[in-house]
Amino acid sequence: MSGFELVRAGRVFHPFLLAVGLTVAAAAPSAADSFVQCVQKQLTDLGYAAGQPDGRLTQQTRAAWQAMKQAQAGAGPLAALPPLAPKTAIHWCRELPALKSGLERHMPSAAPVRILADTPNVEKGIRQAYDRVLRFMDREYGIVLAGHIGIAAAGNTKDVQGYVRRLLSQMSSARFNPDASIAAHCNKPFGVAGAAYLKFMYICWDNPHQADSAWLKRSRKWLGMMMAHEYMHLVQAELGGARSEGFSGG
Repeated sequence: MSGFELVRAGRVFHPFLLAVGLTVAAAAPSAADSFVQCVQKQLTDLGYAAGQPDGRLTQQTRAAWQAMKQAQAGAGPLAALPPLAPKTAIHWCRELPALKSGLERHMPSAAPVRILADTPNVEKGIRQAYDRVLRFMDREYGIVLAGHIGIAAAGNTKDVQGYVRRLLSQMSSARFNPDASIAAHCNKPFGVAGAAYLKFMYICWDNPHQADSAWLKRSRKWLGMMMAHEYMHLVQAELGGARSEGFSGG
């Protein structure tokens, strides 16, 4: 393998950053959820008895959360969050690090991004672009993606389709076939294309040849722009709650 204004921890989300679309695929959530597990670990690190970090929202976890809420009454962005529930755990997972440095390590996004690419240079370019976008969004806008994602990238439509199917089998319980959508985006006579779903994104282009060092250098600008655009689709899904409703965390 080898991919209106909101405030978070004192930072501002600007309106244009949320003005993007997202392709959503629904699936029944499982009993265990990685965002609930994230909150359980964060509450434990804060000194509350949240129970086993098994991703299941138990009474013990709810009691620990309630005790934290009472102790932190009116504390910045936490005061505006909805009550803890399976569908809102993603927001608590993202915002609790405002209380203590180091809690961000429990976010699913702390795991290395999964990248499936057709050549080593493409993988390198994707990873570099993703890392640059993460640093920029966090530094400039305070935006942090909470969930773990995968990225598929290739200059050949069939390769992208295969990579996306593999990511779906590894990261989601959703049952849908994105091949037609990928073909519609990627089978173009020129240019680049991409799309973001709830657990992954894909990027494709019109040069199905070996990506050499020259390609890696040329791709730096357009790949970064494409990555930032698709990253914001995923951020919008998380902020709007679509991600937690569409998939269990994982």
